[in-house]
Amino acid sequence: AAPMVAAAPTAPVHVISLSLTEDYAPSWGVWEGTRELVQNWHDGCVEHAAAGGGSIQWEALTGRGGGGSGGGGQPEGLQRYEARTASGVAVGTCVYDGTLRQLLLVNRGAAIERRALLLGTSRKAHAAESIGQFGEGMKVGALALLREGRAVQMQTRDEQWAWARREDPAFGVRVLTVEVRP
Repeated sequence: AAPMVAAAPTAPVHVISLSLTEDYAPSWGVWEGTRELVQNWHDGCVEHAAAGGGSIQWEALTGRGGGGSGGGGQPEGLQRYEARTASGVAVGTCVYDGTLRQLLLVNRGAAIERRALLLGTSRKAHAAESIGQFGEGMKVGALALLREGRAVQMQTRDEQWAWARREDPAFGVRVLTVEVRP
């Protein structure tokens, strides 16, 4: 007889329904959705640098050219940007892999709290260098990307968020949701 193997326990999934129907902002597509997430990345980098009392410097390490390797030692089609404090400490990384059509945004030292899922929740309204103000861009941007068939996932300090569209039983319509795992 074959030995019995117990399945590894899976982390519980907590689904949070947001009050955005899947048809909200129908003119938004991949460009607008990506713009909003990149703006949030930018603002997180600026906030982190400002907390340390310094300014921020942006560095492009973009791969170009033929032969599989581009400038800065990056493979062709790979675009990489670093945000650094004036003292050279990396506070953020943005990498786009054109081959995989994948965008990775990393903020070091910045954390997204669950309350950021609420519309209107933003600490950036009075920050001079921040692009966002009202706290809706991340949500509407994720929704636009999902409508275009893109996957949107985020790793916060404590949780993994997978964005989706699901029917909300309270309303009987599909809304933007976030599947939260520890």
